[in-house]
Amino acid sequence: MLRMMITAAALLAALAACAAPASPPQEVGPVVKQAGEQPGEAWQSRWNQVVQGAKKEGTVVVYGAATGEIREALIKAFTGKYGIAVEYLAVKGPEIAAKVLAERRAGLYLPDVIIGASGPSVTVLKPAGVFDPMEPALLLPEITDQKVWWQNRIPWVDKERHFIAFLAFVDHKMEINTDLVKPEQIKSYRDILDPKWKGKMVMHDPTLAGSGKMFVDVQANVIMGVDYLRQLAKQDPFISRDQRLLAEWLARGKYPVGIAIDQGNIQEMLSAGAPIQYVVAAEGTYVSAGTGFLSRPRNAPHPNASLLFINWLLSREGQIAYTDVANLQSARADIPSTNVDPVSMRKPGVKYVDTTTEEFYLRTDAAIALGREIFGHLLK
Repeated sequence: MLRMMITAAALLAALAACAAPASPPQEVGPVVKQAGEQPGEAWQSRWNQVVQGAKKEGTVVVYGAATGEIREALIKAFTGKYGIAVEYLAVKGPEIAAKVLAERRAGLYLPDVIIGASGPSVTVLKPAGVFDPMEPALLLPEITDQKVWWQNRIPWVDKERHFIAFLAFVDHKMEINTDLVKPEQIKSYRDILDPKWKGKMVMHDPTLAGSGKMFVDVQANVIMGVDYLRQLAKQDPFISRDQRLLAEWLARGKYPVGIAIDQGNIQEMLSAGAPIQYVVAAEGTYVSAGTGFLSRPRNAPHPNASLLFINWLLSREGQIAYTDVANLQSARADIPSTNVDPVSMRKPGVKYVDTTTEEFYLRTDAAIALGREIFGHLLK
C-alpha cells in the first residue's frame, strides 16, 4: 500500500513537471429547445442526440474496481439495451490512480468512465486535473430529481461535484461472537471499555488505509472523540493486518469481540454458520459506497458514450443491474432491495455516518497518524 502511494505521488509530481498542457475540458453542450417542444422537454432532444452520438462511437471504455460478476452484469445490460460495446478494464481501486496518471503523462486519454478508486480519485487524480465536473453530464430527470436519492439529495462527494457515490450501504465496524457475548451486553461503543473485555478484542490495523483507519477517523472526528480511542487502546486489543485471520479468530471464539473487521470476511464466516452478530451501536454506525464511486475523466475518447453510460448507470435501470449482483444497497431510494443482504441495508431510526465525503478522504493521512500514535505500541 505504501509503495503504491509513493508511486502515485511520484507520478503526480512527474505529471505536473513534464506533461504537456491538457486540452480544454470537454463540456456537455447546452440543452437547446427545439421548435415545437413543450416546456420541460428540452432534455429529451439532448438525450436523443447523446444516444445517437454514442451509437456512432460504438464503444465506451470503463476503468472499474468492481468484481467480475458486476462487470459482466453491466456489460450485458448496457450493451443489450444500446448495442454499444463496453471495454471494461478491471483495476484494483488503489492502482487506478497510478495507471491513469502514467497514461496522461504519456499523452493518452483512455477511459470514458471510472468506477471505484474513491480515495485516490479525491486525493491524487482530482488535484491533477483529471476529471470534469459530473453535474453537467446528468441529463435524465430521474437522476436530477433529488427525491429519488437517499437523504433527498444527489450524493455528491465533493463541493465541485466531480464524483457521485451511487451506493450507500451499512458498513458495520463492531461484531461479537454470540456464543461468548450476549447481544444485550454490547450496545454502545462505550460498552467495550468495560474491564472485562480487556485483552479480548481483535482489531484491524489502524495505521494503514483500510477499515481500521476508518474506525479511528469516524470515532475521533464524528462519534466518540479522541479520548475514547485512547481508552480503547488501554483495553489491549489484538491488532493485525490480516483481515481473514481476524474474522476466523472471532468465528472460532478465540476473541469474543471484533473491531473494524472487513465485512466481506465476516459475511464469509456467517455463510459457514459462524456465531457472529453485527453490533449497531447506539451512537451510530457507518454508511459506505465501497466501489460505488463514479467519476468522469476529462477528454473522454468517446464523449457521447461516456454521457450515456453515466446516465444509464445512475438511472433506476442501471442501479438495479448493479445492485442485483453486488447485493448492496443503492444510494437511490427507489431500488428494490430483494437481493440486498439485510445486514447492509439502511434502517429507519438508526444514526448513520456518511463516509463517502471528500472531507473524509482528505483526512486519511491524519487518521493514519492518529492511529499510529494511539495504537502503534500494540502492533505485533
